[in-house]
Amino acid sequence: MADDMRLDVVSSSKEQSLHPLTDYFKMLRSRIEPEDDRLVTAQDMPQRVRDHLQEHTTFLTVSPYTRLVGSYGRYTAIKRIKDVDILVFVPDDSPDNGIPALLKGLEDALRELPDELDDCGEVTLRKQRRSVNVVLEQHELSLDIVPVRTTGDGINGRLEVPDREWERWVGTQPLGYGPFLSTLNAEHDGKVVPLVKLFKHWRDQNFATRRPKSYWLESLVVQHIRRGWVSSAGKGYALLIAETLRSIHDRFTPVLEEDGMTPWIPDAMLTNNVAWNWERTHFETFMRRLDEAVRWAEEAVETEEKELAVSLWRRIFGDAWFPSTEDVEAEYRQLGRLSGAGKLLVAPTGLVAASLPAFPRSIPAPATRFHGNR
Repeated sequence: MADDMRLDVVSSSKEQSLHPLTDYFKMLRSRIEPEDDRLVTAQDMPQRVRDHLQEHTTFLTVSPYTRLVGSYGRYTAIKRIKDVDILVFVPDDSPDNGIPALLKGLEDALRELPDELDDCGEVTLRKQRRSVNVVLEQHELSLDIVPVRTTGDGINGRLEVPDREWERWVGTQPLGYGPFLSTLNAEHDGKVVPLVKLFKHWRDQNFATRRPKSYWLESLVVQHIRRGWVSSAGKGYALLIAETLRSIHDRFTPVLEEDGMTPWIPDAMLTNNVAWNWERTHFETFMRRLDEAVRWAEEAVETEEKELAVSLWRRIFGDAWFPSTEDVEAEYRQLGRLSGAGKLLVAPTGLVAASLPAFPRSIPAPATRFHGNR
């Protein structure tokens, strides 16, 4: 290929990998973006549920009534969106001893949804610890409806959610976290949110079971960036991913060496341990997968053989998702044919392409089961 169409830049700088594979990572990021049809579903179905709850005559809600949270609400969702989290604001004077009745009232209000969503097929409700889960079978979509009350700090401040097992209200700050993440992302050249998405995809590809929760991975990435353990300055995603994997591995290894221990992953806003219920055996599985990823990623950024680097990244992110050299070269050939025809598209990641093809689904992630801090 011509020099101006080279797919990588070889540099001896310590701030660069030998093969940053910029176009490869652009294509990967484009491939893991939420699918268009799922974005439509994730916008329509939750809004209809939100309207139903705001207008309900017996389950009392207060302004601002409902808000979207979770990965969809803060734009860190990937691929086929399976879960949407919705906060439902209840009166601030909701009693501490009224948690069972409150969650029962929410469940009763949601039982009327089949009439409101008569075009959605079967609607299944599941009681959860701090929420009621609504499963729209026909749309393969799960909605976690989480009641919250404010604490005087406004909706972006500390909120409280009811815990069915502990029989008390516990703190959370999901709405304040969204603006915080946006600011952190802007301060780091827009690399934090894509890095979060890439780590979630790595999880999806490498954990059929015992998966770490999405928010744990997101909190880990945020922690390592905000504390300066990993710097994004002047780095492509190849090196940034390799260094983040290594940083997490080195800080978790001492915990692994302590019998029965699991790591503390601080919430970005309240500093409590979001992974307080991480089982030891699941953590051990995580460390085995992490060890593999560290070895492959570090070899990929250090090797002088570009095709070896590509093959190693494909091990980490999956052959069906991380592009081969043939994939990228084919895209460039297509660009060459269409560049003068006004038929080019720009993906959300910034990748200019002739088309945005459909890609295979990932292993579906389990629905959220826990909200707020301990």
